[in-house]
Amino acid sequence: MQEEFLKSTILFYIFFGIVIIFIYWIIKLRDETKKKQDFQRELELSEEKYRELFDIAPVLLNAFDENGKVVLWNKECEKVFGWTLEELQKYENPISLFYTNEEIQKELLASKMEKNEYKVLYPRRKDGKILVLKWTNITLPNGDIIHIGHDITEQIENEGLLKQNGLTLRFAKNRLEELNNSLEKRIKKEIEKSTKQQALLMQQSKLVQMGEMIQNIAHQWRQPLSQINSTLMLLDAYLNEKNCMDEKIEKGISQIEDVTSYLSHTIDDFQNFFNPNKQRTLFKISDAIQRALNIVQGHINLKNIEIVNNISSELEIYGQREELQQVLLVLINNAIDAFDMNNIVNSKIIFDMISKNNEVIIIVEDNALGIDEKIIERIFDPYFTTKYKSKGTGVGLYLAKMILQNSLNGDLSVENGKEGAKFKIKLGVKE
Repeated sequence: MQEEFLKSTILFYIFFGIVIIFIYWIIKLRDETKKKQDFQRELELSEEKYRELFDIAPVLLNAFDENGKVVLWNKECEKVFGWTLEELQKYENPISLFYTNEEIQKELLASKMEKNEYKVLYPRRKDGKILVLKWTNITLPNGDIIHIGHDITEQIENEGLLKQNGLTLRFAKNRLEELNNSLEKRIKKEIEKSTKQQALLMQQSKLVQMGEMIQNIAHQWRQPLSQINSTLMLLDAYLNEKNCMDEKIEKGISQIEDVTSYLSHTIDDFQNFFNPNKQRTLFKISDAIQRALNIVQGHINLKNIEIVNNISSELEIYGQREELQQVLLVLINNAIDAFDMNNIVNSKIIFDMISKNNEVIIIVEDNALGIDEKIIERIFDPYFTTKYKSKGTGVGLYLAKMILQNSLNGDLSVENGKEGAKFKIKLGVKE
């Protein structure tokens, strides 16, 4: 009995031990299962958290397998490229949607970039727009590659726009400078034009006043000259009647008649010169020269100036004779003044000509030692003069040049000859 009891007791304890061990493993297994479940939940939460972070990250994150299939594609990629992950997974070669060049496709799938190495790529959006992206690759411990990128399209466009705006601003600045320079030139030109008009108005006013004065003088001179000629005729008849006429008296009477005739012609020349209603006519150049010389004949005789006229008496042009006469008179008077200033003894004025094609050039040359080379370029400027204020205003040569350019379709230039100044008057021939 005792042996049976002992066996029963031993069996009881063995069974009880087994039950305890079984309960212990059940409890431990339950704890392990709970820990595993907790870990699984934490893992799922962590995965969900990182998935959410992956989707909301403001950078482009994607990955392709070795066959070119998309395995990762976050929301930023959907936003920038316009393709969803579901749409891309329908294509056998989704990378061809972004790059049509097969070489670029192969290069991108095989590329392995070093750490901190970036590359600029130009993929195509779903709507066809070309993007500018800055990419780098990250290789995970398991060998998978994740592509990380930034969309710099807007930045590049802004830089291009900024550059374009810079170019536009530089162009506008240059254009503004050109306009300012043009405006300055226009203002200068308008001032010069105004100066010219003022000089012309002054000259025209002066000519009108002088014309009126000459008319008054002519009116006063006509009658005395007529009386002198009448008296000479009576004296000539009386002396012939009394047989008192001899060669000496006849010569004196003839000289008086020549002088009165010269004075009468001089008055006519002055009246025509200052006539405001000048008409364009066909006239001989030699006639204009002679009429200009007649006006200053007194100075020429007084100063014993030699006149050499090589102008053809048959050469004619169409225009206003009085205008050319005025230009010639300015040049003759300037030569006379130069003779006085430089104390020239054997004074000489030479008129010559060059005729070619449809123009003729009249040369007026003197032997008054010429013009200083320092000022020769300025002598046609308005109000420029080397004379004393009491002897000149500096508008003579300026107006002479303007008259030729505006009225006679010509021009006036000057150079120094062997002995003095040589003025060249360019004119058009008969129309």
